[in-house]
Amino acid sequence: MAWSLSMASILGVVASLISGLVALYSLRHGEKRMALQFAALEVALVAWSMAYAIQLGYGTLAEQLFWQQITLGIAGTIPTGFLLFTIAYSGHDMWLSRERVALLLTEPVVWFLLCISNPMHGLVWTGTEFTPTLLASVTALDFGIGYAVHILYAYAIVTLGIVLLVQHATEVAPAYQKQVGLLVGGVLPPFISHILFTLGRSPIPALDLTPFAFAFTGIVFGLALFQFDLLQLTPIAREQAFHEAGDGLLIVNNDGEIIDVMGVAAQVLTPPPRIGAPLEETVLDADLDALHESEMTASRDGEQRVYQFQVSSVTAHHGQQVGTLVLMRDITGLYVSRQRLSVSNRVLRHNLRNDMNVVLGYASELESKLDDEEARQARILRKKVEHFLELANKAKQIENVYSDTSESGMSTDLVSHLREVVGDQQDTHPGVEFTVDSAFETVVRGVDSNTFRLAFQNILDNAIKHNDSDTPRIAVTIEDLETETLVKVSDNGPGIPEIERKAVGAEIETALNHSQGLGLWLTYWCATSWGGDLRFESGEDGTTVTLAIPKDTDSIATVPT
Repeated sequence: MAWSLSMASILGVVASLISGLVALYSLRHGEKRMALQFAALEVALVAWSMAYAIQLGYGTLAEQLFWQQITLGIAGTIPTGFLLFTIAYSGHDMWLSRERVALLLTEPVVWFLLCISNPMHGLVWTGTEFTPTLLASVTALDFGIGYAVHILYAYAIVTLGIVLLVQHATEVAPAYQKQVGLLVGGVLPPFISHILFTLGRSPIPALDLTPFAFAFTGIVFGLALFQFDLLQLTPIAREQAFHEAGDGLLIVNNDGEIIDVMGVAAQVLTPPPRIGAPLEETVLDADLDALHESEMTASRDGEQRVYQFQVSSVTAHHGQQVGTLVLMRDITGLYVSRQRLSVSNRVLRHNLRNDMNVVLGYASELESKLDDEEARQARILRKKVEHFLELANKAKQIENVYSDTSESGMSTDLVSHLREVVGDQQDTHPGVEFTVDSAFETVVRGVDSNTFRLAFQNILDNAIKHNDSDTPRIAVTIEDLETETLVKVSDNGPGIPEIERKAVGAEIETALNHSQGLGLWLTYWCATSWGGDLRFESGEDGTTVTLAIPKDTDSIATVPT
């Protein structure tokens, strides 16, 4: 019997045309890689709807049976295509190594071969019946064990794709949530329709309404494309953000393969990274631990730029590592500033310090040989030079705070260091009364002992130097609180001038607000280098300077003494 246009065929053709238009639009206006995946899914919908439309145009069982085999085979590719798209859209690209993609594609290929070879084995269907319906006569199948296995697998991965979309919606901004809502809303009608068909509950018995439901899916997906930039907003926004910041990003799966490249990473690395290629094909070190915080110089737009690599793991919601992010940060400005500071610091430490030592020697010699007023002037000169050398020494100490290579996991016994530093000060300043009050030993992990001693030493130096009391007194106490440990140094001196405290609190020097030396800054930077803080309290009876050390259950241990 010749093929004729039935009402069911018309519905199938309409559905296929809508899906085809959506596929074409996505290829023209979407971000390339994401658009290809989305268009491939839409093309599969087109093929299923069109093949079913052709099948329903024939009026005999024999003629329909061939197209029924093709229809079933094509339908089996759609769940896998949907899952691959949702994985990419929800940002889980690192799951998709070449081996995993090949494994996912194996099932639809095997399914298609089983469908076209069913007459030889009967795994997909075991019997047929030609049934008239309101829209067209249709071939009804008695499904076999192969269909049952396939359909359970297909429903499972479609459900997984929907779960990924819903989960993604809970983690993104409202604009993306609308995209996700349209994706899920477009998928559910055909998914539910096919479940009803499999269970024999289709509104029109024996007729699979799923291909017709794709007309609704195409309209909803089209709305997502036109109204909410389904394939543009997320990928292009990410790409533009990296481009404008001058940064780049590589995403590497657990097999060491590059699965995404963004920003300047595609421009400055030679050879350019290829998606699917191993990381070692680029100039980057395949040892990701060694790559972390390393630097490289590369040319971009005719200029030499400096990039620092930051390597971090990507973990799934259950905590398992699924990939690695390699971020390229453009630190050219920081690098130049660091270079200038290094040169300036070297000149300060070596050239000027050496010259000032010579001046100090002559000033001391003059002071010893001159009398009265001239000796007083030489003494003033000597003190100024000594003050300058003290500043130079503190500048060197500041550099050491940030270049120290001590392990962050080391343990530091605060009390023992406190007592040692106080003991040294007592020997140097016998006229000062010191007390140390601690009812427990405090062992801190993550605080370098050198920077702690340096910070504490500077606080004591400041308390001694500026104390004009007849009997200077300094009390050191430790308080163990729930979230932090406080090391307090209290003195009976005139207190730290307000301008000094404001300068350090502001964290930046200004023309109207600057400190007179580097002591408090050095103390502040020591504290902040291990996550701490520096606090001041002034009153009529003196000043208390507090070093606040944050803690958690793994960083602080207190033992009664």
